[in-house]
Amino acid sequence: MDCAFYPISERRLSAVADLVRDRIGFSIRKPFLCLFAMALLSVPAIARGQQSAIYDEYEIKSALIYKLSFFMEWPATAYANENSPIILYILGKDPFGARIEKTIKNTTVNGRPILVKRAQELDALEKCHILFIAESEKGHLEEIFSHVQAWNVLTVSEFQGFANAGGGINFFQENNTIRFEVNVAAIRRVHLRIDSQVLELKQVKVILEDNISKGKNAE
Repeated sequence: MDCAFYPISERRLSAVADLVRDRIGFSIRKPFLCLFAMALLSVPAIARGQQSAIYDEYEIKSALIYKLSFFMEWPATAYANENSPIILYILGKDPFGARIEKTIKNTTVNGRPILVKRAQELDALEKCHILFIAESEKGHLEEIFSHVQAWNVLTVSEFQGFANAGGGINFFQENNTIRFEVNVAAIRRVHLRIDSQVLELKQVKVILEDNISKGKNAE
C-alpha cells in the first residue's frame, strides 16, 4: 500500500485530508495504522512561516488531529444524541487558520461530523470533545484544566511540558518530523479511551503518569 502524501502543490490545503478520507476503512484498521506511521515518518516538519514546502506544519497537524479522532472513544453521555457532532474548540491564538476546516470538510468520524469553534478567552469556551490549547495560553494551563475537568474532552497542544502538566496529546518536533506524546493518565482521567494500537507506534511517546496524577498519588 502506498502511504506517501501526494506532492501536488496546488492542492496543498486539501491533499492531506483527501488522502486520509481515501484510505480510512473501519474494517482495515491495521493498514490505516501503517498509513498513520508512514505519515509521521515521511512528512518533514515545516518551520512556521515557510511558504515553499508542499505541506506546512498546520496542514499536517490538522490531518493528525482528524486521524486521531478515529482512534478515540468518548462515552455516550458526551453527546446530546446520536446525531450530535464532535465539537473541536481552538482556545487562544489560532495557528490553523482555514487549514483545519479544509481538512475535515465533508467528513465524518464514526458517523459524526466535526464542528470547529474558536474561543479567544476561557470564559467563551463551551463544552466540547476536542480542545486544542494554543501556545498563547500556556501560562493558564492550571485554570484551563480546572475549567474542563468535568468534561469528556481530549486536550491537545504543541508546546513543551504540556503533556506532563496534564494535557492529553502534545505535538513536538524531532529529527525534522512531527511526532506526538500521548498522556494516557490524562485521557483516562476524563473517561476517554484511546486505541492501544496507537500507543504501539514507534513515533508516539507514551506518558503513563503526569504531574496531576503524581500529585494525587502523593496525597
